[in-house]
Amino acid sequence: LVAHRSEEGVIEAVSLVARDLSDLHAAQQRVEASEIRLAALVEHASDLVCVVAEDGGIVYASPAVARVLGLEAADLEGTPVADLVHPDDLTRLADHATEVLAAPGMSPAMEARVAHAEGGWRHMEVVATNLLANPAVSGVVVNARDVTERVEVAAQLEERAFHDELTGLPNRALLLERLADALHRWSRHDRMVGVLFLDLDRFKVVNDSLGHGAGDDLLREVARRLEQTVRPGDMVARLGGDEFVVVIGDMVRTTDALVAAERV
Repeated sequence: LVAHRSEEGVIEAVSLVARDLSDLHAAQQRVEASEIRLAALVEHASDLVCVVAEDGGIVYASPAVARVLGLEAADLEGTPVADLVHPDDLTRLADHATEVLAAPGMSPAMEARVAHAEGGWRHMEVVATNLLANPAVSGVVVNARDVTERVEVAAQLEERAFHDELTGLPNRALLLERLADALHRWSRHDRMVGVLFLDLDRFKVVNDSLGHGAGDDLLREVARRLEQTVRPGDMVARLGGDEFVVVIGDMVRTTDALVAAERV
């Protein structure tokens, strides 16, 4: 507003200069709405989102950390990522972190076990994006998804594929695989591999007189005792029915197999 006065000081006119700020206000509202939407998505997302500083300390953790790991987001600030990861996965994590820091942008996914507040470990699929050069972030953005159920199901399927369901011993498929490995490994050291085939005398009598439940109990007990009898590194497998196999590695003489047979 500008007042125009006469020589006597009387206001004769007022001039007004105005600018349309509708677009600016609309843009601000869109930014605010976008920020609210983003905050809501992060808060309710099933995946865990973290920002990690270059030194490996956690700068920010999304609220999903409470659902995924049973931890409070605020308590994680400043915590080194390495303190949460399973010791056996630390070497792979360090190698992966070196690759992430070496180049900006998104890195390939990796899996690592992360500690849960109530004990135990959760299998997490992790994707890291190097945004250290972005002043708005100045860190590595980590998206982590809990894949524990998928990993456990895969392990169960593998267990069923290569182990006898009744006794837990390696089955025929795993036996053939391990036997081939043993032959290859010990032949390079001029050693031999022995194979013992065993079955149970009058096992059918047990099944017929006491029932299949008693027969199953007998097979499980035989499997347990065989595993306790063989040397560390040797293998006991079940072929099926009442038939078992013992694979003896690192044999210097053929009589080593006879010694193992007498021990069994």
